[in-house]
Amino acid sequence: MIDRHRFAEELKLRGQVRRAIRVLKEKENKEKQQQLLEEQRLRKIVRKLLVERDTSKPEKSPHQKTGINALEDLLHNIIPTIKDDFMLLTTDEEQRESFENHLIYNIMGLLKPPTVNDAAPEAPSPDKFIAITEAEDIELKVSDEGGDESMPPEFIPGADKDDEVEDPVEKEKREFGIEGQDATGRDFALDTFNSISSQTLSTYNKLRNPEDKELFYDYLKTNLQLYFDKFENEVAPKLPKPAPGPGYEEAAALAPAKEASAPMAAE
Repeated sequence: MIDRHRFAEELKLRGQVRRAIRVLKEKENKEKQQQLLEEQRLRKIVRKLLVERDTSKPEKSPHQKTGINALEDLLHNIIPTIKDDFMLLTTDEEQRESFENHLIYNIMGLLKPPTVNDAAPEAPSPDKFIAITEAEDIELKVSDEGGDESMPPEFIPGADKDDEVEDPVEKEKREFGIEGQDATGRDFALDTFNSISSQTLSTYNKLRNPEDKELFYDYLKTNLQLYFDKFENEVAPKLPKPAPGPGYEEAAALAPAKEASAPMAAE
């Protein structure tokens, strides 16, 4: 016969054991959660340190030429801006090509005048120079032929087309632009140029040694071209392939036959 008192004691003991196990499991789970939180916190710190290390200037010995050191410092500051703007142009390759061409052409053109002015200016030619005393004796004559007739006082001049002033923004785009290049790439490049041109010119103007200036100028162009190649390789694989247009598959299927018959038609 079962001893009820003993059975009750056993049930009580089992209950206590289960509670003890539950408490231990809860404690273990809390410790695991705390450990996970600590690991996540540590990962964030490590990730931040890695990012800071990647974006900071590499610690290395300076170059033997000041011009190259100045260029490295400039590229470190302007390349992130160039890349961010370039990566926005994902519609087609023509936009990115236009961006690259406009930016490089105008950046190098920005530095070109100082390069030319490094040489001593030639003395003005005597036959092209007019002294102020001579200029005072010049009599200006306005011929009535082909000129504007004198108008009565009542005349109110209108907005003649020739008198219209070009919009400053459009003028800036026109002067910045390269004929035949994509306009979207041009406009994005113009914004980038305005962001980096002042720092680029300021860095270049600090160089007084002709060799430093020449190195800076030549290697700036080379590095910009290399960076653009790198950016293009990064952005191109990420772009989704556009869906085929209406009738594309049928036309593509007929394309080999047309190509095969083309030489015969030419003959």
